[in-house]
Amino acid sequence: MADIDTLRDQLIEELWLPIIKEAGTHFYNRRRNKQMKLFTLSNGVVFNELIRLEAENLIQRGSAVLWVSNMIKAVRAETESRGAVLSGSICDEAILGTASQVNHFFPCDILNLDFSSQDTNSNNSRVERELEKTEQFMSLQSRKRSSGFVLLHTTIINNEAINGNIVKNNSDAMHENGWGGLILGTFPQPVADNNQKHDFIKHILQSLCQKYKYRTLKIADAVKVINANQHLISIAGIFVR
Repeated sequence: MADIDTLRDQLIEELWLPIIKEAGTHFYNRRRNKQMKLFTLSNGVVFNELIRLEAENLIQRGSAVLWVSNMIKAVRAETESRGAVLSGSICDEAILGTASQVNHFFPCDILNLDFSSQDTNSNNSRVERELEKTEQFMSLQSRKRSSGFVLLHTTIINNEAINGNIVKNNSDAMHENGWGGLILGTFPQPVADNNQKHDFIKHILQSLCQKYKYRTLKIADAVKVINANQHLISIAGIFVR
């Protein structure tokens, strides 16, 4: 069984860092300083994405916003990150509500939604709820008039099928002017094959960005094998208006 922190380090070097570098050049092409504002889901123990991005002068750690599901680990994160640290269940957080912990920190240049770092139930429509949460973050970016952002959506897929109808119902409940509803494409429902799950999640993320009137400047992905039944998948995109 592969160590997930080691796999995450591979994602940082192979996928996240190249995408973020390219975004910095696009967002701030006339600015020598490419430092961007980061929101990241963190396990509160390993902070390698912060260390690497700061080393590349792509963020200032003090301006980063971390979300840690475990409140005890969040205390440690406060000493390590030097930025804002929030805690709780991200899937239960009312991102768009007036009492949201994250609202006033947005918009951000980088949304690192690494759901594999959070203490969440491994089953019970987990992937569907993660996609719903990602859409809420996109909606918040749109409401805050973000002209572009990097999205890193990372999750663990296992033997549980993804119910596209749940994903569609969740999305269609969030009304957006001019949007006719989420189209699931030709994927069988539910989506049970791991390769198709990966493609389905990628399709949904691109569709959701279109919903909020962002176009895809670049999108890439990576799959890391944890064991025979679990894959760590990460989809990284630059979305702009």
